[in-house]
Amino acid sequence: MSFKCEYCNYTTSNKGSYSKHLESKKHNDMVSKCKTVVIGEENTLENNSSNNSIVDNEKINDEIMKEISILKKENADIRENRKKDNESMKETFRELKKEMKELKKICTDYKKIKETLTEFKKEVKELKKEFVDFKKETDRRDTNRVEENYYNITIEPSQLEMLKHM
Repeated sequence: MSFKCEYCNYTTSNKGSYSKHLESKKHNDMVSKCKTVVIGEENTLENNSSNNSIVDNEKINDEIMKEISILKKENADIRENRKKDNESMKETFRELKKEMKELKKICTDYKKIKETLTEFKKEVKELKKEFVDFKKETDRRDTNRVEENYYNITIEPSQLEMLKHM
């Protein structure tokens, strides 16, 4: 879509640039100049008694109608662009809303996972403690068995002789 200013012969495809142009000093000066020329010609023709000319109302009327037509077209283009912008913003808002729902679900899932991990860590810690206790008990039993076996060793005299020579 393109925007055109008939006064200044300015064309752009950007709505913002066009709006900015319409508010510019250059544009306002050109509009004033065009209106002054029409009014000036009208005054000159009406007041010029030597020419006995009259104002060509149809010509002025045609020019005014052209200007009105141009302004209506520009206005319709602006409305159409606003409508498209509004639809685009609504779509963006719907997408953002959907993403927010997904993020909330992810956060809820994350909290559940975190709670599960915390419980799992507690269980692992308890299992470690049980394992350490079990290992201590097993080591204590093994030590007791070794001590019992040590004190229950009987050596034959021939074995004792052998040990002495070693």
